[in-house]
Amino acid sequence: MRWVSVLVLGLWPVLLSNAVGAVSQPSAPGPIISGRDFAGLDLPVQAQPGDASFQARGGWAWADGDARRLLLEDDVRVSIAGHEFRADRAVAWIEPRGAGASRSWLIAVYFENVRSPLGSARFSQSARRLLLTGSVTGGVRLAVALLDRGRPEGHPLVDEGERRLAQRLTELLAAGATPRPSSGFGPFDRAFVEAFGEPAPIDPDAPIFPRRGVVTFDAPNRTLVTGDDENALALTGGVAVEYRDLEADRTLALTAHNAVVFLAPGSVAQTLRAGPGEVRGVYLEGAVVATDGEFTVRGPRVYYDVANDRAVMLDAVFRAYDESRRMPLVVRAQAIRQEALGQWEAQRATVSNVGFAEPHLALGARSVRLTRAPSPGGPTRNLVSARGVSLRLGRTPILPLPRYEGEFDAQRLPRVRVGTKDGDAVIQTKWDFASIAGLAPDSPVQGDLLLDGYVARGAAGGVDLSWATPEAFGSVLAYYIHDSGVDRFTTGAEAGPPQRDRGLVLAEHLWDLTDRWSLRLQGSYISDEAFVDAFFEPIAEVGPETISRAALARRGERSLVLVEAAGTFNDFTPNEYLLQSRGYQVQRAEASVRTVGASFFDGRLTYFGASRAGLIEPVFVEPAVRRFGFLSPAIAQAGFGLNPGQSLADALRAGGFREQGVARFDTRHELTAALDAGPVRVAPFAIGRLTAYGDDFAEFRAARGQGERESNRLWAAVGATVSTAVTRVYNGVESDLLDLHRLRHVLQPSATVFTSVSNVDAETLPVFDETVESLAEGSVLRAGITSAWQTKRGGPGAWRNVDWLVVRAEYVYSTDDTTRESSVARFFQTRPELSRLGEFAAADARLALTDAVGVVASGIYDLENDEVDSASVGAVIDHGYGFASFFEVRRIDAAGIDSTFLNLGGSYELSARYALGAAAVLDLEDSAVEALEFEIRRRFPQWTLEVGVSYDNVREDVALGVQIRPWGGPRDRLRNSLTRERFFDAPGAARGRPGSPYLP
Repeated sequence: MRWVSVLVLGLWPVLLSNAVGAVSQPSAPGPIISGRDFAGLDLPVQAQPGDASFQARGGWAWADGDARRLLLEDDVRVSIAGHEFRADRAVAWIEPRGAGASRSWLIAVYFENVRSPLGSARFSQSARRLLLTGSVTGGVRLAVALLDRGRPEGHPLVDEGERRLAQRLTELLAAGATPRPSSGFGPFDRAFVEAFGEPAPIDPDAPIFPRRGVVTFDAPNRTLVTGDDENALALTGGVAVEYRDLEADRTLALTAHNAVVFLAPGSVAQTLRAGPGEVRGVYLEGAVVATDGEFTVRGPRVYYDVANDRAVMLDAVFRAYDESRRMPLVVRAQAIRQEALGQWEAQRATVSNVGFAEPHLALGARSVRLTRAPSPGGPTRNLVSARGVSLRLGRTPILPLPRYEGEFDAQRLPRVRVGTKDGDAVIQTKWDFASIAGLAPDSPVQGDLLLDGYVARGAAGGVDLSWATPEAFGSVLAYYIHDSGVDRFTTGAEAGPPQRDRGLVLAEHLWDLTDRWSLRLQGSYISDEAFVDAFFEPIAEVGPETISRAALARRGERSLVLVEAAGTFNDFTPNEYLLQSRGYQVQRAEASVRTVGASFFDGRLTYFGASRAGLIEPVFVEPAVRRFGFLSPAIAQAGFGLNPGQSLADALRAGGFREQGVARFDTRHELTAALDAGPVRVAPFAIGRLTAYGDDFAEFRAARGQGERESNRLWAAVGATVSTAVTRVYNGVESDLLDLHRLRHVLQPSATVFTSVSNVDAETLPVFDETVESLAEGSVLRAGITSAWQTKRGGPGAWRNVDWLVVRAEYVYSTDDTTRESSVARFFQTRPELSRLGEFAAADARLALTDAVGVVASGIYDLENDEVDSASVGAVIDHGYGFASFFEVRRIDAAGIDSTFLNLGGSYELSARYALGAAAVLDLEDSAVEALEFEIRRRFPQWTLEVGVSYDNVREDVALGVQIRPWGGPRDRLRNSLTRERFFDAPGAARGRPGSPYLP
């Protein structure tokens, strides 16, 4: 056994051993020493003033008893009360010691390949293994770029470190170490990182060498040359120079083969310690490394002009880490000048996200200005301002850029997609709008400039922007094309565009005027009815209603006052759910007041109320259905019951509907009681509703040939819900196969009785709002049960509760006088009057068989027609070794639809560089393939090449896509290519900013 004595200026005893001995446990009733925590023992170390900080590029955090644990990997830097250590990897233990004003932190760190050349300029130590124990009175800081939660089971260094700490604790116990009271961390969650805090944000304009610091320097060979005006200290044979800012607790460490320190005249050099005022400059050469823990600069020659607070590095490489994006920032340049603590200027530079000698993909620039600036409530940001920019593949420029402004983010680089769309070859590009427009890095406007080229259609362009301030946020999606091509619809039909100049503008803005008042503005204009289906199909399928509105709202603690006006600039709607349901949009000018959950009699009685009044007017869809792609009589009749040349407006007018404004007042009031009888809760409720229409409404209904001329509807309902919960715990359940460790069964039965009456038949009312005119009538009985089995998973120190199996089932019976509004019935417990009634049974289940296998199923059975209206079952399976798959079978047998579809697919990580993915949609009724997709991905050090082929049998479209995706952090892995966010599928909202609300 070889011992290495580590000098820490007399602060702590430190034990070093290259061998890991066996752990001998003391006999009961002594503490159980496992090495996972300090076993309640107090170490014979004195708490030192100062902080402890742990930094690394990757790591894990977890809890073991009272200890908070860390495993740090890759560029590990640990500072204990100002004394720094570097290592390849490290395991750390942190426990509170004492309480209140006398609280300190008990710390142990087990290093692998540790070195401390910068801990003190005079002394340098290194060891293959080192166990360090100590205590500090300050804070504990954690800065890990990629931090995973949970214990890394089976990690050799963790196991080795625990054996070493257990050996040390056993020796201390034998020597008479005493127990200490547990201070406790409390719940282990994000507070572990946040409570310790991050390093204080830097001021980018602060000086490099404040006058309140100390400079020390050391080397094996030292030669002092004196002069009348200046002294020079020549250092050779391996140099260490350190500047320590005593107030900010910041250290700048410099190492090199040789150095020259220029000093003011005097004998200060004899002490190897000086203040910044006595050191005029430092020149270093030969493998120079400069770092302060936040950044690192490497180069052959570096000069620090201490007197003028400047620095210049030749042929240098600057490296920092972007914690929010989990990726490094590397700048290579012929010359880098540091102008302040957080500001650098580089000439003829490249900016990349890996530290290889020559990056595969980089941003080249004539000049780059880098600013490391704090962000409110977040980590330090790396702001880049570049001129003369080009995207480079190796050393070859492949895409010129006018400029680059902002944080170095892969999403801000140009993105290019080459492929086909509806059979038309297309090149689609996205450019960061803020960079192109030269906006400030902290500009609230973010988003993309869209520049596309269609071989058959022509050039197209637009913007997808969002903005956010503390008082407001909003977005706009605008797109234009002079179209000379052919539209291919979702139905598979083809037709020429109705006009050549085509486009859309969709925008919204929400402004918080005060804490109570807010204003929402929304605008929508679309050139023609076929444009959205041809270019932005997701808007048609799942986007919000494309309407223009202005709404002023006042929020109270339990109330909302809303005044709004809504209308449309088009005589059509692209939203497929509106075309398939009522077939028109509704303009309105309306005011409403809502009260939610007002409590009385100590919460035993709750009131909900809503009242609205205004003018409403339907806007019919005028274009013929063939303009939406329903060109054949069979398809048009199946979709709308119309011929291709007919319109929904014609059908509505033929049915007696009119496009005229109708005044409407609606008020709804609900009282709900909460009565407990032991474990059973009974919640009776009563609802009353009045809807009054203007005088024109009677004429409106008469035009439809209806005898009823009543303009006021009275609707009332009463009911009650009975519920309870029964819980039983099975502590003896253990199954490694199913990953079950204890089992808790929660059974929640409930029943609802509901009956309503109205003086007006709901079928005679035109539906302006589903929540007003389309109300359920009659009597309903619902009986349901939820059964949940919960277990624990995760292992010691990381146990978590998991819903292993959850089954929900319900039966709904409706009397014969209820209105059947939908072929697929559903019951809504919170608003029973909005239910789609009938006699049916529904069930859904969710099974987390293991952490690698999840199964879901659901179904609705129509008891009146004795058939399954809809059913689905699916599973997601992680097979391990980079292979994952999924499948789903979905059947619909309602409203004349008889379809069964099978969705299946999988992904396989062949290696760390290659991954495959495939998916298919099969129509089991027609034995046809609806869609196929195949993708292969090749990961390079900085980017990923993705090649995909897809086939859409509905549109008869074959597409080939090639994408280059800039890579993020070093721990990015090849994920399931079938489930993760796609290149162009997720605008702003999916990237964590407001973004366009119209693209999912």
